[in-house]
Amino acid sequence: MVNIKEDLEVLDEIMITTFLKTAELRIEPLIGNLYYLYKRADGSMFISLVEPIYWDFKRAGIKYLSTLKSVAPSQWDIVAIGA
Repeated sequence: MVNIKEDLEVLDEIMITTFLKTAELRIEPLIGNLYYLYKRADGSMFISLVEPIYWDFKRAGIKYLSTLKSVAPSQWDIVAIGA
């Protein structure tokens, strides 16, 4: 029997993981911790420990995209989406 909801959840997880693999990550994320996804003016993305409240977005030339939680190696949950 096909469970469409489960299939969509798996597809969603694969799409998020694939999308986030394109983001620059210069640290080893700890499982259970929160991280923040940003987009630079050139379109590249990076994951940071620095919370959005500490950035001067105009000066840094970046945009906050989302808050992520590391749930397993190379696996993320989206906790919040930027405005």
